[in-house]
Amino acid sequence: MASSLSKRTIPKFLECTVVPEQPLLRIRWSSLIHGAVMLYNGEKYDCRSAFLAVAMTKKSGRSTLRLTLENVSNLPVDFLRLSFDDSTIGPAQAALAEGDLSIYDAYETEYQLINRPVFSWDRKQEDTEIPAGRKVAIVLTCSGKVGWYVST
Repeated sequence: MASSLSKRTIPKFLECTVVPEQPLLRIRWSSLIHGAVMLYNGEKYDCRSAFLAVAMTKKSGRSTLRLTLENVSNLPVDFLRLSFDDSTIGPAQAALAEGDLSIYDAYETEYQLINRPVFSWDRKQEDTEIPAGRKVAIVLTCSGKVGWYVST
């Protein structure tokens, strides 16, 4: 016991890496009128105006949701990446992982996951640089999908 008391405890320091200051974005405005949208399977949404939504859906089948992002920091945003998650992804991935689907159903499920996302953004058509204190509008495509909902 005497030997344990004679040992000195060496102080240890916590080492950490500090990330440099990052810009901060906030959604300033959305063209979603009532905070909700109801779509049929395969239908696309455009809420710039009720008339335009009906006209675009009937004519071209392409519809959009506009978001205005504001850079509320003192740093410019030079990279913007959006990722989306919806209620259909988890069950579809679980069904594929179980391996009980027929070849046809597995193909259709994979196709839906890869090629028919509920939300998509074509970043090539938009400027993703946002100077400090400035706003930029981005356009998202919203497509109806069976079983889709957003829980908050």
